Amino acid sequence: MGMGNLILLSQITGYVFGVIFSLFIFPPIAASQSKFNGHCILFSYGIKNTTTDTYIIDNWSDGSQCGFAIFVGVWLMGISLWQAIRLSIHAVNGTDSSFLMTCITGLFTMLMSVMLLASAITVTDGYNMWCHRIKEQTGEICEFAGYAVNFFADKSIDPKGFNIDWGVAKFGLWCGWIVYTILVCFSLAKLFKLHKQENILRSLSRERQRLLGHYEQPDI
Repeated sequence: MGMGNLILLSQITGYVFGVIFSLFIFPPIAASQSKFNGHCILFSYGIKNTTTDTYIIDNWSDGSQCGFAIFVGVWLMGISLWQAIRLSIHAVNGTDSSFLMTCITGLFTMLMSVMLLASAITVTDGYNMWCHRIKEQTGEICEFAGYAVNFFADKSIDPKGFNIDWGVAKFGLWCGWIVYTILVCFSLAKLFKLHKQENILRSLSRERQRLLGHYEQPDI
């Protein structure tokens, strides 16, 4: 198997993993928001009501952090699925992307990698702040808050398993970032290979013209 085919198959595999990891991102985040009546718990915090021994969330975040993470997850699925199908067609037909298409793919892959990293950092920090505040106010950890009866003052909240939701989301974001960072390396390797091939073809063309007597050495 040639280097080109190996890179192509590696890219297809990476994009398939991208589709899989996208399912670890936006569904659990959307589920968590549903449990908290549409609110985003990232960077949200509250205080403990000592009278009722419950936790009151009195400062919800604006929700942009969750919205961005969901957006990144959806885009991860869309781009990964499209690329996996497109490159699979090339693999079946024994062809490969052009130099221009490879450049465009590389730029989109870099952008997706940056977005995944930004979202992963935001989600991790936001969730850690949420858990730190709960422990600071109540002395309990997030796992307890996710399953304890009557932990939250707002009885309309159904927090069961929210810690699992966010654990899965963080896993998906960080794994997605790792996959796309590797895909960036594959894109750069393919660009180098195509550039090298183009230079070889130009050299062969010059040699052919020289042998036919049609090539003139440019003045320098």
